[in-house]
Amino acid sequence: MHVGGPWMSFISADNDIDYGIAAIPAGPEDQAASAIGVSMGITEQADDAQVAGAEAFFSYFFQEDVATEWSLASGWPPLRTDIPLESVESNPVVVSLTEIAPTGRALLPGVVNSVDVLAAIDTLTQKAVAGGDIDELLSAAQSEIQQAIK
Repeated sequence: MHVGGPWMSFISADNDIDYGIAAIPAGPEDQAASAIGVSMGITEQADDAQVAGAEAFFSYFFQEDVATEWSLASGWPPLRTDIPLESVESNPVVVSLTEIAPTGRALLPGVVNSVDVLAAIDTLTQKAVAGGDIDELLSAAQSEIQQAIK
């Protein structure tokens, strides 16, 4: 089993790799997987023109036809919950991921510096796989993560 995202479907298809999509198996308490998303918003420092621009973009981006087109082209489930599965049935990856989307949970909710936390975990994982000292790697990652969430 490889845990990945919709980008892996394109890589697999481009390299003639036969693959399937399945939900991560349930654990002892629940069936859940981290759901990675893109946060889009404006800050309170935005001026009126920037707020108007953001509102115009979101009004466009979240139109049903645009959101459906984005989903089909990107391989991600629709960003709107009111888009029926039939609207994306032409992309089997989107259908599969949409069907298992209810098992998704926010990845690191409330962690402002989540990119730094994930970078520390990625570095830990890569160095561990390369044969690094686990105790040293865990200690270094722990320090980086603690610094990121202060």
